[in-house]
Amino acid sequence: MSRKIKADLRKTQRDEKEKVEIAKIEKEYGKFEGGGGFRLWCAIEAQRQGEMQLQAILPIYTAYISRGSSAVTWTFTFAAALIGLAQLKENPLPWYFFLSTIPLLWAGISALFVLIPRDWFPAGDDPFKIMTKEFKIKEEGDEAFKTIISESELQTREHLARRSGLAFKDNARRLEYAKYWTISSYVALLIALFWCLVIVLYQHGFLSFFSRIFS
Repeated sequence: MSRKIKADLRKTQRDEKEKVEIAKIEKEYGKFEGGGGFRLWCAIEAQRQGEMQLQAILPIYTAYISRGSSAVTWTFTFAAALIGLAQLKENPLPWYFFLSTIPLLWAGISALFVLIPRDWFPAGDDPFKIMTKEFKIKEEGDEAFKTIISESELQTREHLARRSGLAFKDNARRLEYAKYWTISSYVALLIALFWCLVIVLYQHGFLSFFSRIFS
């Protein structure tokens, strides 16, 4: 079999496969004005995948917000306990016990950074913008948005898919930001708690007791 025949055969197979895919799309979504073929299928699939990504990342972000709120609660509870201990008249704690307020303060600030409202792009788009066929697109590397008028279903779906992809990238950056400050907050809380525990054990002689056992 010659190379030309093999190439024609592969092209025919690709065309047949594309026709099958288009038939599936038309069966699900109906006929498309102006055709579009495989490119239209790619736009539909890209739009669907973009919305799935945006929906999948939202519960993770919500979990970080919840943990940030818990960290704020723990910080205030810890601070209230330290204030109560500072007012003890009998057996007062040494001044260096209250150095735990430094990591405690950092824990509170970190938790607040998690809770500060920032741009979060939800799945879907403004229906009014879709009806006006006017889209503001900002490609990677562009300094400003540019307005594009959509003239077909194919273009509209491609614009929506592109916007979903860019929104996902922005949301992923916001998620990393929330993750960093959440971890920072809980690490600071653990440091403050560990410091207080060590000082209390030292004050009551537990550390010297353990040192005698293991020496």
